[in-house]
Amino acid sequence: MTVYQIISVIGIVIVGSILQTAFGFGFGPLAMAFFPMILPYNEAIVLFLILAILSNLVLTVTYFRHINFKVMLPILIPTVIICTVIAYFAVDIDSSIIYFALGILLILLSAYFFIFTDRIKIRPTVFNGAAMGVICGVCGGFFALSGPGAALYFLPALKDKDQYIGTFQCYFLIINVFNLVMRIIRGSFSVDNIPITLYSSIALLAGTLIGYFLFRRFKGKWFERGVYILIGLNGIWIVVSHFLGI
Repeated sequence: MTVYQIISVIGIVIVGSILQTAFGFGFGPLAMAFFPMILPYNEAIVLFLILAILSNLVLTVTYFRHINFKVMLPILIPTVIICTVIAYFAVDIDSSIIYFALGILLILLSAYFFIFTDRIKIRPTVFNGAAMGVICGVCGGFFALSGPGAALYFLPALKDKDQYIGTFQCYFLIINVFNLVMRIIRGSFSVDNIPITLYSSIALLAGTLIGYFLFRRFKGKWFERGVYILIGLNGIWIVVSHFLGI
């Protein structure tokens, strides 16, 4: 990799980890929007998953006592099963059209929940968790992006920010481990990317510390609005990049 590519990856990782720590997710959408410009798609996903697992592990340990397993399990189980199966076969699939469709879906979901957030209450029931888990499993398996859909389930169900972050990160940690294992089995890991992975890991820890301090400054509705805006921006980027051929 060139120096420019290394600096670009490190910059993306720092910004993404700040978002991840401050809002509970954000690293995935940002990384998967830009990493494929620098690395082959499947290698980009593997790099993201390795870094994501490191971030998830740090935050899961930090907020472990706040994890709400009752809320997490209904969405976690279907997500893990579907994501693992799809990740194994997704290596051989051209996902450009599906990725574009995902962008449209995220924009619509963001607009819907942003406008009607005060009226919509997603109860953490087994049915709601399973339904969202199917969606997250598909998105996670194809794009390693189960976060936006999961945020729509976790955010209304977990009003306490510490509980939200802890539960969300534990959910991510488990899913990403299964996803990474499947992709390594399919040969998506390249030893040539070990150096950039090490550099990025250091950048990730720095961004996590910055994000932790910012996280304490977000309150109430601004916190919720920020999550929905991130979902929408991710969708807009996917659609725009599709038309621009990026």
